[in-house]
Order: sequence, then C-alpha cells, then structure tokens
Amino acid sequence: MLDLARPITFQELGSVNADNLLRLIRTHCSSGKQMHPEALKAIVVKLTYHSRDLDLKQMERDEAAEMATSLANAAIKSYGRQSTFCAEMMADVQAIVMRGAA
Repeated sequence: MLDLARPITFQELGSVNADNLLRLIRTHCSSGKQMHPEALKAIVVKLTYHSRDLDLKQMERDEAAEMATSLANAAIKSYGRQSTFCAEMMADVQAIVMRGAA
C-alpha cells in the first residue's frame, strides 16, 4: 500500500484504480496523518484524471471530482493561492482538463 506521508509521483499512482485510490485517501485522512505535498499534488492530479475518465461509472467520476476539489481547496488554503506549489498543481490539473477538451 502507498504511504501518502512520503513523496509520491503521478506515475507511481498509474496502476491504482479510482476506487482503491479513494479508499486509500479516506483511510489516510481519517488517521490524522499529514500528507506529503508531492503526494497531495499527485493525488489531486490523478483524481482529476479519474473524474474525466469516461470508462468509469458516473458515480465514481463524481466522487473523484469531489475529492480532488476538496483536496485542492485544502492545499490552496494551506500553501496559499500564489504559492509555487499551488501554481504547479493547478497547471497539472489544467493540462488534464485541456487534454480532455481537445
């Protein structure tokens, strides 16, 4: 199982399906442990990816989108809207959104 308290890349999350990722996030968050910033960024991006995956059921896409939004908002509140961290995270999310729009 992935440890969200350490740096995790988007590529490391490649084999994790939406349901397992959501379960992992809920378990980690309910434990009260800190999430590593790089893990947080990768998870927000991966959840955004899942939220746009038409191979998933609508309910799974909605849940992924809701979790991505909640985590992104928490990151913005913690790191600041103008932070490099948030700028990078939002650029990665925007890239996924634009790829889907093309």
